[in-house]
Amino acid sequence: MHEFHRLGAFVILSGRNESELQRVHSALKNSEIFRFDLSDSSTVIQNSKQLLNKHKVDILVNNAGISQRSFFCDTLDNINNERTLMEVNYFSVVGLTKAFVKSLEGRPGTVVVVSSTAGMLPAIPASGYAASKCGINGYYEAVSAELKELGANVVILAPGFISTNLTLNALDSRGNKFGMLDPWNKNGIKPEDFAKVAVRGIANGEKKNTSYAEISFILLLYKFDFSKVQLSYAKTNVIKSCAKYSKKR
Repeated sequence: MHEFHRLGAFVILSGRNESELQRVHSALKNSEIFRFDLSDSSTVIQNSKQLLNKHKVDILVNNAGISQRSFFCDTLDNINNERTLMEVNYFSVVGLTKAFVKSLEGRPGTVVVVSSTAGMLPAIPASGYAASKCGINGYYEAVSAELKELGANVVILAPGFISTNLTLNALDSRGNKFGMLDPWNKNGIKPEDFAKVAVRGIANGEKKNTSYAEISFILLLYKFDFSKVQLSYAKTNVIKSCAKYSKKR
């Protein structure tokens, strides 16, 4: 949002963390807060009408999401994590997109959806998260073809690891917050660097923004069966993290 604001856009900040929204709003003069909760997809379309009736939004950035740090075999008794992940990462995003496109009423507009390379290769220990991102990729590829005739553009951002607190709030095997920073995310790309690349891609009308280096890396990982390498790494590092997490509790 900072990058859009820097380029002169009026930014609507949406989320449910009031203190964080206020912090960003105080730094962005040309902005407004709209508190929004995506945990219940059945309310998304109706709740978004208040905002979309007030403002003519030109670019929708679907950046909400929750990750996962739990092995498949640790959650065999239920599908609670999968439901939560799909509700927030997929269904609510789809609902918000539908409300936005309807509000365009023939105007040109852009739908930006933040996916992940986790939707392109085995993501361990995050099978439910990977499924939600695979769903996003497939859905928006199809939607992009449909909306093209209406003058609306779809941009799918599929970054690798970004240095954020994503894994702090990731779901553990009990559906609670993982509470620790994953070393992959901790040492990932700086958010501001990714934002510059992403906004440039959006401005250029790119359909999918995944760097050539990332694509080459993905193909290389498939060639050498990345799932085995990642599983070994995940078992070593995530189990260590979970042990520290358990001690905290």
